[in-house]
Amino acid sequence: MTALYAKIFAERNSGASWLARLVRRRFRVTVMRGEPELDRQALKEVLQEVRSQERAELHNRLLDAEHDRILYSDFGWTATAPSIDVIRSAAHARETLFVCVAAHPVVCLEGLFRRPKVPGLSEPAGGFAAFLDRPFPVFRRDGFGPDARFDPMQLWSAKMRALLDLLETDVRGVLLRAEEIADDPERTVTALSPHLLAGDQDGAPPTTKDLPSGDAVERLAAALPDPLRRKLRNEVDPGLMRALGYAPL
Repeated sequence: MTALYAKIFAERNSGASWLARLVRRRFRVTVMRGEPELDRQALKEVLQEVRSQERAELHNRLLDAEHDRILYSDFGWTATAPSIDVIRSAAHARETLFVCVAAHPVVCLEGLFRRPKVPGLSEPAGGFAAFLDRPFPVFRRDGFGPDARFDPMQLWSAKMRALLDLLETDVRGVLLRAEEIADDPERTVTALSPHLLAGDQDGAPPTTKDLPSGDAVERLAAALPDPLRRKLRNEVDPGLMRALGYAPL
């Protein structure tokens, strides 16, 4: 049966926005919401109503509220760990294609380091190595319990396992890899085609320089100092990498 909805789950900086444009261009389907829809000027006004040291906390609380607002209709934030209980309870889940986007750990961690998309979070002193050893802030919109504590590597593992857990249920789902989406859009379209009604347009949206790519994996991995490369190799589960379609580090 043709899916009426498509829900994209992907960690930040994994090309989800570009993928949504590709899906809208090539298929006749309703792509579910997954990004904040707050008016930027209104949000700016609200944040200016509190003291400067309180703005990051308020901003994060408002982003959590945006996730909550669409959790039961659109299954929440794009970058959330999917709530299987919510999905199972939703009648429209049967008409939904769940598009789960994995990201190579090197690409994902570099993205979280450079572009964490967390209000109030600044780049840590000590660079990438220090970043990997420090807790990464986790919010309700990340989809974990209130006591969840992760460093960046643990967060990547938890998010990727959550995608695989969803795909192991009886939902209709597809696993894509972020680095292949823009590199080979037609391969992505082919993977989605059995589940969606084809649209009238061909081609793909213009790409942007911040989209993940296979070249980025090789470039970032080659630039890692040996101690960091060994650290990642020791901490990344090779079985998880294989399940996601990646070669072990």
